[in-house]
Amino acid sequence: MNKIFNICLVIFFTVSVQAQDIHFSQFSSAPLLLNPALTGHHPCKLRCGLNYRNQWGSIGTPFITQSGFIDTKLKAGFLGNDWFGIGGLAFNDRAGDGYLFKTKYMASASYNKGLSSDNSFFVSLGASLGYVNRSVRFGNFYFDNQWNGFEFDQNMASYENFAGNSYSYLDLNGGILLTYEGTRGTVFLGSSLNHINRPVDSFYGTDNRLGMKLIVHGGTEIQLSDRLGIRPEGMFTTQELAKEIVFGLNVYMAFNDAKLYFGLWHRLAGDFIPVAGLEYKKFLFLFSKDLNVSPLYPASHIKGGIELSLVKTFFCSDRIAPGGKGKKGRGGRRNKNELCPAYR
Repeated sequence: MNKIFNICLVIFFTVSVQAQDIHFSQFSSAPLLLNPALTGHHPCKLRCGLNYRNQWGSIGTPFITQSGFIDTKLKAGFLGNDWFGIGGLAFNDRAGDGYLFKTKYMASASYNKGLSSDNSFFVSLGASLGYVNRSVRFGNFYFDNQWNGFEFDQNMASYENFAGNSYSYLDLNGGILLTYEGTRGTVFLGSSLNHINRPVDSFYGTDNRLGMKLIVHGGTEIQLSDRLGIRPEGMFTTQELAKEIVFGLNVYMAFNDAKLYFGLWHRLAGDFIPVAGLEYKKFLFLFSKDLNVSPLYPASHIKGGIELSLVKTFFCSDRIAPGGKGKKGRGGRRNKNELCPAYR
């Protein structure tokens, strides 16, 4: 067990992501960022993962986002079939030529309560608290006061009234998730609210407060046969005047001990996102590429961002919630080709 936990710690501490609010097309592969109620919301004892995104490299210096997370579930006798989830997350983002950085370390927890006698229907309540640092290298910027009539001269004073090149704040988030587990599939619907405390977010020292961000997400996972399953899902996000809608479908096909994944997703009025991946020995690797079809496509040449995710799970059972009836194959035994949903 110590060796397994050390593997997760290496994955967790080798990364630390973002300059503005996190932006992953593979939002299901970053569960603690999507909704703190997803902490410990998987049929395994332990889960850890990595996410990487490289965006707008076709236009200029890319925005690079990296993230790592780890979570587990805790079962106590006095809880009956209820359980706690606890986890941690680190992310870092570097934006553009100005090297604007955002780093966040976050602790996350959830409480999962069965609403039916067999725990097939349950609610998850989650919360997370993060420490955020933002920094910038002002020497990489050009300002209007540095124009000497012929070119920009960085030796000239910018006369910008910056309070400093780094600041930090605490960030509070909360979420709720409803889940129903049937004999052949799972249905889930959740919502999270980020930046509940509206922290001050400014290099100028002004009272510029970060707007609260609402996320609504849901979907279903259906086992069509012993070797074929589908997972349609969608997410709606709104923050201040910005809105985002992403929806699509992943299909998985089982072959002995491996599963192949194929999917197509769409960011409304923005991108088409093909996905491909492989799951082997509870390692799930997914690759996706944003094909930009927004009005920016003449500059982007239809190239948006690429994403990589890797999720590893340990000690998996056949359902998320403890107790009750599991999703069994013929004769009450789980078929070896059924999905252990690593990226739930």
